[in-house]
Amino acid sequence: MPPRKRLISRRAVVFVAIVIAAVVGGVASIALAVTQAHQSHPPTGVRVRTSGATLATARGPQLVFRNAIPDKTFGKVAFASLASPDTTRTLTDLTCDRVYYAHGSGLCLKATGAFANSYRAEIFDSRFQVRETLKIAGIPSRARVSADGRLGAMTTFVNGDSYAPGNFSTRTTIVDLQSGEPLGNLEQFTVIRDGEKFKRRNFNFWGVTFARDDDHIFATLGSGLETYLVGGSIKAKTLHVITTHLECPSLSPDGTRIAFKQSLNSHGSWRVYVLDLKTLKRHPLAETGSVDDQVEWLNNKTVLYWRGSDIWKVPADGSGEPKVFVRQASSPAVVLTP
Repeated sequence: MPPRKRLISRRAVVFVAIVIAAVVGGVASIALAVTQAHQSHPPTGVRVRTSGATLATARGPQLVFRNAIPDKTFGKVAFASLASPDTTRTLTDLTCDRVYYAHGSGLCLKATGAFANSYRAEIFDSRFQVRETLKIAGIPSRARVSADGRLGAMTTFVNGDSYAPGNFSTRTTIVDLQSGEPLGNLEQFTVIRDGEKFKRRNFNFWGVTFARDDDHIFATLGSGLETYLVGGSIKAKTLHVITTHLECPSLSPDGTRIAFKQSLNSHGSWRVYVLDLKTLKRHPLAETGSVDDQVEWLNNKTVLYWRGSDIWKVPADGSGEPKVFVRQASSPAVVLTP
């Protein structure tokens, strides 16, 4: 276990507030689902199937997501045609708090136990059958899978090794999804800033996104009052500081841009931006509401994200306006190849 981190900052206080809000929100969502289990219904115009269909038999590009209809199906992993995702959704038997899927492999993070006081990661296939189960250290926060389905990344809130009041921090681990073996905790990686080794006692990492070579990644590094975009090599276990003041990066399909959330104040409010990796110039998107999510790219022109109870879409160039993409859903993953 890493050494205890003692520095307390405004970012630390906000971090704890976010964690507490996430826990309380999760409990409230579960309570709502239980209360409405026999009285709620899908959004108007949405058909729900439980036929046992799988991605292996689905036709065309799909969207995998977490179902948020407030009934007994709340939290089930679902999928729908990418062409019309808000008309028919197929529910699976898999229940997750965070989910992501790509090219035959999925990563499901979930709370378990009578009081949701233990946590695990489940690696599943295109039939939504669990291949491997891993114990994880804390509350599920972010999950990502590489484009070819070989690697996964998971971030959890951990109680017991933090700089913050209440002892919360993050732990981010890269996993081989074929074997289930961990490939490294990002806290074990060397970080380089301005050509020199950068190390502080209060480092936290979260929000990994993969390049297409199964080696290079981008992630958030948080330290004190600042957040950094870092990028580097899994094999070399080295990350380089690229720029500052952004969180939860998501690499565009063409590899040229990063979509991310940027903190607006000290009260847990974020705006979605896009960064050009060549020029390091950034611009805000048309969504002006607070978005606490790791953005997903629908394609090179449009991004998806969760806000409120729905998945939204908005142009990546800053034009247009946000529109609901899938009602009562979260954790979107665009699947071009089942």
